[in-house]
Amino acid sequence: MICEPLRTPIGRFGGVFKTVPVVELASTMINALVERTGLPGGAIDEVILGQSYPNSDAPAIGRVAALDAGLPVEVGGTQVDRRCGSGLQSVLDAAIQVQTGVSDVVLAGGAESMSSAPFSAVEAEIAAIFRPRWVGEVLTITLTGHTPAEFRWRGAPTRKPANVWRTGSSASGSCSPTVLSGPSQRWSPPTGRNLRSSPGSGR
Repeated sequence: MICEPLRTPIGRFGGVFKTVPVVELASTMINALVERTGLPGGAIDEVILGQSYPNSDAPAIGRVAALDAGLPVEVGGTQVDRRCGSGLQSVLDAAIQVQTGVSDVVLAGGAESMSSAPFSAVEAEIAAIFRPRWVGEVLTITLTGHTPAEFRWRGAPTRKPANVWRTGSSASGSCSPTVLSGPSQRWSPPTGRNLRSSPGSGR
């Protein structure tokens, strides 16, 4: 039986909750739920929360949120990931625990903050680890489809290239990137044996 449904307001991406960690949203809800129901924290057997984009700050968010909310350390906590159905799966798991007698009281729901969800680019990560200068090359290729070697600059820019790229001009006049003719020099990250022996890899 679902006894007391509760939720936070919904914010848009990059909106009012962008600086609020998802675990703080979850622990706030747990506190509010305990206060509203008058249920002793120790009466809760398990906290199950669905989350699709966990991070190292709050792995197994059910456990971390329960502790942050002040529930006793004996209260278990888990995280469920079923993408957009994670919250519903948490409720189903809670119902199964109650139905089978594993638990008497389970707090279940979903928690997510896309504004603080981690994003990564594999090529950029490899570049940052093995050769820092590759980061700029990866970004250039991603944004333009050309390597830095395929560009030349006209004029004498007084701004950084990134600023010139955004504005299309410099303080001294025109300074737009021009694609040079000739064979393409596409960048690709080193692999296998080349990865271990690449210049700048420290080996």
